[in-house]
Amino acid sequence: MGIFSVFDFIKKCKESESNESTRSIGIGKYRDEVNRIINESSLVGSNNLENIATEYNIKESICKKISLGQFVKYIRELNKRNRIDTNEFSKVVRLMEYFGIEYRDYIEDAVILHDKYTIWLIEETDFMPIYDGEVEVFLKNGEKVHYAARANLLNNKERIDYIRYSGFTSNIRICEGFFYRSGSIELVPQKKCYVEEVDEGMFYITNLRTIFIGRKGNFSYHNSKILHIDYTEYGLVIQKENTKTPQILQLNDYELPLVMLSHILNR
Repeated sequence: MGIFSVFDFIKKCKESESNESTRSIGIGKYRDEVNRIINESSLVGSNNLENIATEYNIKESICKKISLGQFVKYIRELNKRNRIDTNEFSKVVRLMEYFGIEYRDYIEDAVILHDKYTIWLIEETDFMPIYDGEVEVFLKNGEKVHYAARANLLNNKERIDYIRYSGFTSNIRICEGFFYRSGSIELVPQKKCYVEEVDEGMFYITNLRTIFIGRKGNFSYHNSKILHIDYTEYGLVIQKENTKTPQILQLNDYELPLVMLSHILNR
């Protein structure tokens, strides 16, 4: 490599370092502006981000990654609240449109967000959402599905465990390998309760019924026949009138179905 080639190489390295430093500054400014827009709704629709991306030559993929990352941080903070009202939800929708973000880009956080907003609507406006997906149950005339989710059906079980108990005992050696034991030994029975998964399937809440359709069996309770619902460490407990054993359902989330059932039963 000649002397001029060495100088050109050094020059190109310095230019590359300079460009990288400039891009790093630009990325920082872009991130700051994204956060400013999230905090100030009036900035939604501005050209600020586009201008920064052009000035610092930031790739579109990097811009999308930054916007999504900061947006998800905002959503997770929002999801820490008990309820999300219409103004907050509308702001989220506007930010999604502005940043070009879709629900599938942050689906797990989006489900939590949507559920919290739905609960607010139920409690504050009596609105009940209508599930528009496919269902595995024949609906009666005028029946509408409000909730559908995967569920496991559990049953209460009991078993008897015997605890070995002994009073004062003594061992007397008769000969090698043989002993005589005196005293009392007793097996004390102890009843233990537990739950066991017995089926898996789909759980539905409609304006008329509460339904479980499983692989092995199903139940369908008219809502007017449900005595009470409860949430325990095992899951959602549904007690129908004139029955001794409640139905126990294990779900991924409980707050929304509990609010829906409470709303329906109270009405």
